[in-house]
Amino acid sequence: MDIIRFFPSVLAATPVKISKANKKNIYNFAKTLEFMPLYKNVNDDKFIKDKNKSEVSKLNKVLKEDKLSFINGPLQMGLDHFNNQVMNWDCKPIIVNSWFHKIKPNQESEIINQSNSLLTGILFLDVEDKHPSLILKKKCLDLTLM
Repeated sequence: MDIIRFFPSVLAATPVKISKANKKNIYNFAKTLEFMPLYKNVNDDKFIKDKNKSEVSKLNKVLKEDKLSFINGPLQMGLDHFNNQVMNWDCKPIIVNSWFHKIKPNQESEIINQSNSLLTGILFLDVEDKHPSLILKKKCLDLTLM
């Protein structure tokens, strides 16, 4: 049996400029949201409440909120760059779902592939200098030949 990578996994990273005042607006907005555990227990399919694990906002369309409308332009520019310069696609991708992923300092965050998305991205608000803040990943598709 051979596994053939039909589409390779592509990662791209770009800086997204957000002013300190706008970062503060984002943090203040995030404080108003309700969060839930990200992972489920495999034995009983219930969410695992663990203070050491990351959480996601229950609101999954945060970019549709008026209070965060200022971020759509910079994010779309990063997405367009990935679309045009990295993938060379002739289409206009759109952001469908968006949520906050709350992690602790020095805790890693993975890019979560959504089953209904071609692309997944993470915008990091606190990054070290010279590190990209927007990471985009194109989902790959494996074919198994028998």
